[in-house]
Amino acid sequence: MASITKLPSGAYRVQIRRKGRYASETFLRRDDAQKWARQAETLVDQGLPPDPLSAVCRYSLT
Repeated sequence: MASITKLPSGAYRVQIRRKGRYASETFLRRDDAQKWARQAETLVDQGLPPDPLSAVCRYSLT
């Protein structure tokens, strides 16, 4: 299951831990974070690595 956290900047960080794999991304919109989490979990369930570029609107705040 994904964990979505609102950051002080107002962005959302989503983290998934599934079947021994870990992935995280940062998004400006919660809807985008939820969409990416669902896609990443599906890929991990299929035995594939989560694709960091699979979400439509991905933003990095580093």
